Formats: sequence, C-alpha cells, structure tokens
Amino acid sequence: MTNCNSKKSSVIMRRTNAGMSIIPNRKEALNSLNIEMVRLIKAYFNEALADDACKLRL
Repeated sequence: MTNCNSKKSSVIMRRTNAGMSIIPNRKEALNSLNIEMVRLIKAYFNEALADDACKLRL
C-alpha cells in the first residue's frame, strides 16, 4: 500500500495493488467539504477510474 500525500493534506489517497482509498482529512470541520477537497476527490477518483488494475474504490 502506498500513501500518496502528506497527513497535512485535506484528502489522503492510499493505493493498494487493486484498490484506492480516498479519505477526507479535515479535522477542524468534520462532515464538511471545501472546494479544494472536492477537486482532490474528483482527481483521485478519475485516476482510479482510468487505471484498469484498480478494482476497488473507497
């Protein structure tokens, strides 16, 4: 498994051989998204969709 960004990022993406986890990381405002988070989540999700080896997206 690889962690593709720092713990300071508002969204953490972790990869395994066949999967990707996209984890919101905004402790100061739980249960809310900002525009930066939406952009990161969209980019990571599109990356996962483009990768045929990625079978699981969380």
